[in-house]
Amino acid sequence: MIPSPELVPHLKQLRLSGILDSLEARNHQAIESKLAYTEFLAMLLGDEVARREQNSFNIRMRRAQFRSTKTLEQFDFERLPTLNRALVHDLATGRYKVGSLSIRAQVPVLTVRGVPGRARPAFSADEVTQLLAHMAVWRAGSQRRMEADMRPLVCDYAQFLLYTGIRQGTEAMRLCWHHLAWHWADGQRYLRVWVDGKTGGRWLIARHPAIEVLERLHARQRDIQHLSFDELLAQRCRHRVFRFGSGYQPRSFIGAFRRLLKDGHLLEDHAGRRRTLYSLRHTYATIALVSGEVDIHTLSRQMGTSVAMLERHYSKLTATMAAARLG
Repeated sequence: MIPSPELVPHLKQLRLSGILDSLEARNHQAIESKLAYTEFLAMLLGDEVARREQNSFNIRMRRAQFRSTKTLEQFDFERLPTLNRALVHDLATGRYKVGSLSIRAQVPVLTVRGVPGRARPAFSADEVTQLLAHMAVWRAGSQRRMEADMRPLVCDYAQFLLYTGIRQGTEAMRLCWHHLAWHWADGQRYLRVWVDGKTGGRWLIARHPAIEVLERLHARQRDIQHLSFDELLAQRCRHRVFRFGSGYQPRSFIGAFRRLLKDGHLLEDHAGRRRTLYSLRHTYATIALVSGEVDIHTLSRQMGTSVAMLERHYSKLTATMAAARLG
C-alpha cells in the first residue's frame, strides 16, 4: 500500500513513477531507522537513478544483441598467463600515462565463452582465521617508511571488506567518515554504512568487528585523531576513510594485498585459483549463506546485488541449504 496516494499523480507528472516501486519499503525503513527527511529523499532518488541506469543499460544491451554479458572482472586472466593484467586494468580505468603505451602492447581478446558455473575463489572459515592471524604480525613487519604506513592500512581495508561485503575500489575507496552512523535496534547499537556504488546508494549494517577497524583508522589520521570516535561520526567529517595518517589516499591496494597473501601462503586456493580483494566480498557472502545468519533476500540488499546474481554464483550453497531444510 502506497503511504501517500496523493503522490501518485505528481510523481507520474514528473516522470518519477519508478519511485513508487520502492516507496513503501523505503518509508518503513525510514521510520524504523529514524532517518532524516534528507536521508529518506536521498534513498528514493538513489533508487530512481539506479533504476534508470539499469533500464538504459538493458536497452543498449538489447540493441547490441549480445548473446551474453561479460565484464572485465569476470574475464579469466589465467587462460592468458603472459597477459599484462595491470596494464589491462589501467586501460579500463583510464589510469595509464599518456605516451607510455606502445603499439606493440598486447591487447586481450575478450570472449563471452566462459567457464559455466565456475565458483569464485574465496576463503574458508579456517583460512579467514589464518589470514587475520597473519595480518596481526605482517602489519608491523616492515622498517621501510612507505611500507610501514601501507601495511596497516591495507590490513584494515581488507578486514573492512570482509566485515561488510562492499565492493573493493568502486565502493570502498570513496567511503568517507560522514557515510557512517550509529543505528539502534532493540537496545543494541550497530554501525550503519552508506554506500554508493554501481547499483545506486544503499544503507548496510557492518559486522561489529568493523568498528574496531574504523577506530584504528581514526587513531592514525592526524587531522581527526583529536576527536573521539563518537564526535567524529556526529560531526559528519567528509574526509576519506581509507588514507594514510598524512591524509593521502593510495590509488589502489591491489598490489599490497597480493603481497600480504603471498607472504601468508594464501594467494591461491586449493584449486590453484588466485585470490584478489574481491575474494573478500565472496567470502562474506559465503559465510553469511552457510551460517544461515540472514536470508538471501536480505543479503542481496546488504550487498547491493540481485537474488539471481547470488543464486548464480553460490548455487551450490543455496541448493545445499534447501536440501537441509527439506530433509
